[in-house]
Amino acid sequence: ADTAAVGGTFTSFGQGTGNLNIGGRLYVGGFNNFTPGTGTFNVNTSGALSIAGGFAIGSDGSPGTVNIDSGNITTGGSNYIGNYEGIGGGVGTLRMSAGTFTNNGPRTIIGLGDSTGSFQMSGGLYNNTALGSDNFFAIGVNNLANLTTPTLTLTGGTINAARTFSVGGVEPFGGNPDPIFVGSGRGALVIDGPTAQLNTFGEFWVGQGGGSDGDFA
Repeated sequence: ADTAAVGGTFTSFGQGTGNLNIGGRLYVGGFNNFTPGTGTFNVNTSGALSIAGGFAIGSDGSPGTVNIDSGNITTGGSNYIGNYEGIGGGVGTLRMSAGTFTNNGPRTIIGLGDSTGSFQMSGGLYNNTALGSDNFFAIGVNNLANLTTPTLTLTGGTINAARTFSVGGVEPFGGNPDPIFVGSGRGALVIDGPTAQLNTFGEFWVGQGGGSDGDFA
């Protein structure tokens, strides 16, 4: 972003021209040496953010926030907005007003394990459309221990999801049987806006599996 200027809806910065290439995963807010960290990552550029691996926002008891006002973002692994890797209480926030975010990996999860997350989208395009039996977009998986319900709020923009979109819980359906990525969950989805659109090229579930709690409005 252009930090010498103002104007971004969520970043509060002007649009820059930079590019960032990451050969592994990107963590924003994580746990290291027994200490949680707080991370904020702002993207407002005419360039690109390329991540070869996955994307984790708010892992292991840490808060993380990503703001996107423009740019072409690509990831090659799974994306987690609120992530559990052994320590509970992670809080992830993704806010997007414009730009294109394409996940070429198998899944996007908001609130995995004992964590919670918030995806607030008012514009732009988010794609989770790579094909495969392990591909899904889920809000709340194995997260019943966390008291805060992860939520996707779509007031504008478009989300495209392949195979399965689930609000609360995920079952394997012949895909990845790893217990980390399947199980009961609690999640909420709100779609409210004349330009807000969710396209699911497969199944759509609200409360998937025994004990799951899904809310769609």
